[in-house]
Amino acid sequence: MLSRRNPQLNKNGELIHLLSIEGLPREVIHHVL
Repeated sequence: MLSRRNPQLNKNGELIHLLSIEGLPREVIHHVL
C-alpha cells in the first residue's frame, strides 16, 4: 500500500494535506491510514 511507503499519502495516494484542506477531521484521516 502507498501509505506504508509514504506516510504523507493515504490509501488512494492523495496527500493528507489536501484532505485536511477539504475539512476532514484528523481522526478520520488517521482512520483511513
